[in-house]
Amino acid sequence: MVEAFQMKDGTAFSWQIPAEAKDPYANRDPRFYADVLYNGAPYKNRTAQFYTGGLDSKTSSLSPWNASKTGYTIRKMIDESYDFNNQEYSKCQWVVFRLAEIYLNYAEASAELGNTADALKYVNLIRKRADMPDLTAANLVDKIRQERRIELCFEGHRYFDLRRWNLAETGAGDALGIQITPTSAANTSFTYKTQVIEDRVWKPALTLYPIPRSEIQKNPNIKQNPGYK
Repeated sequence: MVEAFQMKDGTAFSWQIPAEAKDPYANRDPRFYADVLYNGAPYKNRTAQFYTGGLDSKTSSLSPWNASKTGYTIRKMIDESYDFNNQEYSKCQWVVFRLAEIYLNYAEASAELGNTADALKYVNLIRKRADMPDLTAANLVDKIRQERRIELCFEGHRYFDLRRWNLAETGAGDALGIQITPTSAANTSFTYKTQVIEDRVWKPALTLYPIPRSEIQKNPNIKQNPGYK
């Protein structure tokens, strides 16, 4: 997910570009900083420490059992004023439906119907608000899908989006994380290496849900979805 966030100039992030690999969290889409807690990010009264041996790592001296496996945690919609010692529940509300999704829905439908002007108008309203460069007409459907991935990340859309696009297999690869190794005694410089943290095997049946057996029993003409009995 982290690699999907573009650079501030609208180009794709790449580990193959030395400057980006050396400092992977610099000059990214502003939404990256709002949505993801990464190594070195300011959080409350300190910076996040996901590097090996850091307070937020799996090798932490503080609470390794509660640390991130990936080297990141979600920042989006987190109430940073929450006091774990004095409050039982956060007052941060969960967003069910918001204007950006309406714009993205309309832009996607417009692009699929060939109405490029309307599609660009509404998807670029979202880009402008995020202080990102406008999209252009080339490969517009794919660009809108990418924009949807970023704008609506961690809001529960991606799972269903990939299935309705019949692209679920592309999102079912191994789970990846980042290994961050300090290269200075003061823990101010690091090397970064992606690593597999969970092996995953894709099954085509997972594209669709099974039809409840009770519904098939009501109507024998209904055929079960592929891969289910």
